[in-house]
Amino acid sequence: ARRLLPEGCITTAVDTITLHDTPLHLDLHQFDTLTTDLAHRDTLDPASATAAQQAIALYTADLLADQYDDWLIAPRELRRERYLHTLAQLAQWEKQNQRLTAALTHMLTLTQLDPLREAAHRELMRLYIALERPQDARQQFELCRQILQEELGLPPEPETQQLADTLQQNNAAQPILAPPYVPLPTPLPAYALEDSTHMPLIGRTAERRQLLTHIATTASHQRGGLIFVSGAPGVGKSRLLQELVQDAAWRGFATAWGHGKELTAVSPYGPLCDALATLLTPLRVTQLRALLAPTWLRWASTLLPQLADGTPLPDTSGADGQTRLLESLVQVVLALGELKPLLMVLEDVHWADKATFDTLHRLGARLGQVPILVVLSFREVEARENTAVWQGLTQLDTLGLRQRLHLAPLSPHDTGEFVQRGLGLTQTAPLFAQRLHRETQGSPLLLLETLRALYEEGVLYRDEGGTWHTPYDADTAAYEELTTTIESTQLIQRRVQQLPPASRHLLELAAVMGREVNFAWLNAASPHPPRTTLTHLNHLVERQFLLETAEAYQFSHDKVRQAVYNALPATTQQALHGRVASVIVAQDPTAVDILAHHFYLAQLWQEAAHYTQRAAERATRLYANEVALAQYDRLLALLADHEPLPPPQALTMQFEALLAQAMVHGHVGQIDQQQQILHQLQTLRPCLDPAQTVRLLNEQAHFWNSARNDYPRALALAQEARQQAEAAHLPHETITALMTLADTYTHMGHPEQAQPLYEQAWQRAHALPHNETQATFALRGLIRTCIELGQRADLDALLAQLIAMAEASDDPFLRGMAYGERGAANYDVGRYQEVIADFEQALIYYRQAGLIHKEAVILSNLGLAYWTLLDYRQAHRVMLAGLKTYELLENKRGILYAHNNLAELYL
Repeated sequence: ARRLLPEGCITTAVDTITLHDTPLHLDLHQFDTLTTDLAHRDTLDPASATAAQQAIALYTADLLADQYDDWLIAPRELRRERYLHTLAQLAQWEKQNQRLTAALTHMLTLTQLDPLREAAHRELMRLYIALERPQDARQQFELCRQILQEELGLPPEPETQQLADTLQQNNAAQPILAPPYVPLPTPLPAYALEDSTHMPLIGRTAERRQLLTHIATTASHQRGGLIFVSGAPGVGKSRLLQELVQDAAWRGFATAWGHGKELTAVSPYGPLCDALATLLTPLRVTQLRALLAPTWLRWASTLLPQLADGTPLPDTSGADGQTRLLESLVQVVLALGELKPLLMVLEDVHWADKATFDTLHRLGARLGQVPILVVLSFREVEARENTAVWQGLTQLDTLGLRQRLHLAPLSPHDTGEFVQRGLGLTQTAPLFAQRLHRETQGSPLLLLETLRALYEEGVLYRDEGGTWHTPYDADTAAYEELTTTIESTQLIQRRVQQLPPASRHLLELAAVMGREVNFAWLNAASPHPPRTTLTHLNHLVERQFLLETAEAYQFSHDKVRQAVYNALPATTQQALHGRVASVIVAQDPTAVDILAHHFYLAQLWQEAAHYTQRAAERATRLYANEVALAQYDRLLALLADHEPLPPPQALTMQFEALLAQAMVHGHVGQIDQQQQILHQLQTLRPCLDPAQTVRLLNEQAHFWNSARNDYPRALALAQEARQQAEAAHLPHETITALMTLADTYTHMGHPEQAQPLYEQAWQRAHALPHNETQATFALRGLIRTCIELGQRADLDALLAQLIAMAEASDDPFLRGMAYGERGAANYDVGRYQEVIADFEQALIYYRQAGLIHKEAVILSNLGLAYWTLLDYRQAHRVMLAGLKTYELLENKRGILYAHNNLAELYL
């Protein structure tokens, strides 16, 4: 490589090498610069033709053709495709200027490099005819036919066959006299058959105008909001939103797009994480670190690894964990909107989980003050069938939507325009369009699939002049002979059957993966070498089964994926899920939600049990409670029905699943379900080991104390847990039992009995390493009983010890709690200056921890302390801040309490 550098570029000395700033010219950079503009041109002019010639001259071989690293595949294919596209453009330019031999040379190069490009073979045939070389044209057709048959198992397209038939009608012995060449105008693109993603938006002028009004308002008034877009499958929701995203980007918005996914195991916060991940560029991450407190970024990094800074992830099981996690996501979104107006589109939220809606509800309440517009699309029928989804949408609706937009099917007039644009017609085809409207009821997806099916089956074809025909044009009055169906699944499956076997099998493999198809996974699961796989993928993109995005391949519509997947025999589905799972587990074993899904459908029960348990545990940590409960249900059913593990391992997994499920039910307030599961666990008790038995007893004692207020029962269970934990030498479980006993006596109004239990718990917890949380809570309980019993002699020493222990923990929650406790104790004895100092310090720590509820409580109490000192200005300031914080939390009791304090202050 050094020998290729210009002379004088490098100077070497004894111990140094110097690179001079001699201008260097990189052919790859020059090629990219030249072809970037060419890629967006339909035709060339003299200047762009010169650029095309320069680009062609630069491309002497594929990018690093002798290297086989995986990272090279995509950039190499991108440059190769640009080169082929430029060859075709240059051939067209030479043809328009009647330089037919030069055009022929470019097309020959193109067909040699890409023999499966049938349109290029047709263009060669036309050029041979124009050059009065009919025999070469016939030979080109035979070569094309042979390649298609051998490589794809397909006959030539109707347009190619029709051109060959025209040749055959001429006497091979007589030369074909071509008419003088007159360049024909380039035919209008047939978007429905070539690339429907660039098809103009049809029939949605009013809806687009309404959405653009919201974009303008968001930008001009710095106020965002929520918009609902609903409609039947295939009615065009995605197409309208694609247009909106382009409109917003043109107006200077940052844009993000997330999808709900139809998997039996929904990924927690899936649509939100998908959307935010696209925004978190290295620059944005750096900017967010400047805007947000580290605690928000650490919590958000549990879902968005791009935000991780190398420090350990927070323990999401701690106090107010759900509040902190949801608020961290909201803070990230709000900060992104602060950097740039933001449009966030979340599509197919009828497949979203409750945690997504909880986060959106928290965000939606604040969108009126920031330039962030959030658009949710969904199928209303399916959303209503899912109770959690419909409840989530209803709650968002109560916040005050910008708009509820329902998309209706296309009208007959719009269907006519759709057919005209879709086929590239210069005028409408009213009879044909009316027939299609009756069949499809104005569904854009059905219209596209119908046109594609008719074209691929040869019923719809284009002649040499670019005019479209059907076999019934001369005989029909209303095209009643067309054998179509209004069922999109059947149309799609008809088209799939037209694919060559290798392409069809790759499409089936992609359908098993889901709507978004990770190329690395697909390539590893494919039976073909990478280049062959890419060839088939390009064919699937050309046939518009798949689309290319910046990150992956994607099905053109989820209905397409469903139709392909549902047509597979059950045994084939099972085998493909197993193949996909084996690839993912090798490449990304942390993708536990996806692995649980694929292993389950592959009926590989042992692996399914393992990853379902991990997926449930992850959902529990992330407070995606409905997802967690569904995963635990599946795991328990799997263990019962398929017995994938030896009995001891199965019992352990069953115990852990039931205990975790009981805790989740308790967290969401489903007390009856929690009690039922605890009863079910009790039936397993004879089979449990001592550690499991003690954990069960502690959970039962906590339940009867806090959920049912059955204190005698709670005391009996906690006492038994203590005895068995001590006998089994389980120190942490012993402390838990002591704390439950003490808490129960406190609830019963017996602090004198609770006090020695708190003291024992504190002493034992303090003696254990890395056990600050248990020790701090035990000492807090001891301090509270001392206050209640009027034992203030040692109180200051205990409070100082609480502060020291919390400061040593490096946990802002424990620190805030300790200072809050000392502030409350000082308030009781009238040391109000110390109260203010402690509460101010607690406020700092609670804000670091992201504990908004604790922040609201401290603000309210701090206001009372200022009021007592007659500092009304400061009292009003912090009380008002407390009210706003309670309003942010939508805490009605706190709002009422704050209003009452303010009212008394005003008096």
